Amino acid sequence: MSALKSWPAGFRTKLVTTVTGLALPLAMAAFAIPKLVLGLGESVFGLFALVMALLGYSSILDLGLGRAATKMIAECAVPPLRNPAPYIRAAVYVAVVFSSCVALGVVAVALLGGERLAIHGLAADRVSRALLYAAPGVVFVTLFGITRGVLEGIGEFSTVAGLRLLGGITAFLVPVYCVHAGWGLSGCVASVVLGRGMMLGFGVWRCAHCVRREGESVAWRVALTRLWSFGGWMTVSNLVTPLMTYMDRFLLGAMLSTAAVAVYVTPYDMMVQMIILPSALTSVLFPHMSQLMASGSAALLPVYRKSLLGVFALMAVLVLGVAIPAPALIGWWVSPEFAERAAPVARILAFGVLCNSLTQIPLSLLHAAHMARKTAYLHLAEFLPYLLSLVVLVKMFGVTGAAAAWSLRSFVDLCLMLISARPVLKALRARAPEGVHG
Repeated sequence: MSALKSWPAGFRTKLVTTVTGLALPLAMAAFAIPKLVLGLGESVFGLFALVMALLGYSSILDLGLGRAATKMIAECAVPPLRNPAPYIRAAVYVAVVFSSCVALGVVAVALLGGERLAIHGLAADRVSRALLYAAPGVVFVTLFGITRGVLEGIGEFSTVAGLRLLGGITAFLVPVYCVHAGWGLSGCVASVVLGRGMMLGFGVWRCAHCVRREGESVAWRVALTRLWSFGGWMTVSNLVTPLMTYMDRFLLGAMLSTAAVAVYVTPYDMMVQMIILPSALTSVLFPHMSQLMASGSAALLPVYRKSLLGVFALMAVLVLGVAIPAPALIGWWVSPEFAERAAPVARILAFGVLCNSLTQIPLSLLHAAHMARKTAYLHLAEFLPYLLSLVVLVKMFGVTGAAAAWSLRSFVDLCLMLISARPVLKALRARAPEGVHG
């Protein structure tokens, strides 16, 4: 059976639109950030970047319920049909309460922080105003995580891509206009927050028109219990994984220098951006995997195998295509002198990027099999060994040691996920008809 026969109808279209929705905002950022730095000044742009980080990290405040909603809604479409509305209501209730509490905390800091909010020469009232403008965005971003999960669960990937484009325009292009219009930091922050509100509004409108309501229904408390049994463990992974992702740069700054951080982060950002391709693939595959898992269909076997092979073939070509000419690429992007130190880092990270890309396939399979608890335990188990290896390798080899530690953790993570997926695959093979073993 070919992969395309196993995948859902319109798979290629969904994949292309998802990649577009992820890639175009990155291109907008590459265009806008230099202009914003020049227009706002480094200190003010730094504050704007902190506000963007606050809104970005707000996405974890949905407590994993966005991903859980995708899974549950996809499974509701498997006969006998079930009404997905209780799952949506339960996820929204929790997200509203939790994000509102955090937003009120941001408001309290803005109003009560006083002169302690003055950072890097910026007046406290300016920082306070930026936080007040950003506070509603915390709620918007959190609820959009639920909305996006619902839209992906019903296959509305073109809508999600369009909303991401809207977010990119209001987060990068409109702030450039605000700077030229003389609206400064307040205009930039307001643009981002209003954009997130528009994304949420359009997303809710689309959900209201596309989500079916027929089928067996459950009490919202039952729906919440089912969501939380998956989303709660997703939250553990969502907290631990970013911590492991960003701790290397903090350790480099503490153990070496901020210049070392720049040498590491520049090739890191260049290499890691390629992961948007497997991320787009798994975004499209996850609802389909959840449906196949819920129905016990052995068609999941060829989907899994061909997805792994496809990601390996694509990403191997891409990472080699960037890693081999890394000195020339970084020399053109930054400077030849900088490239001498950064290119070895890029080449070491290339292996980790390939492993990280492949990991997303078995990780999605485990989540589709309702094994988020197991993946959370694995991520927790990786934390301390990674920290120790990072400290040792940075002491021994400096910046290249940090790259080696990151790539080594990515390889270990891939091995653990592949091993953990084997019992799931074995169970599927046991009930697969002859000739359908992937």
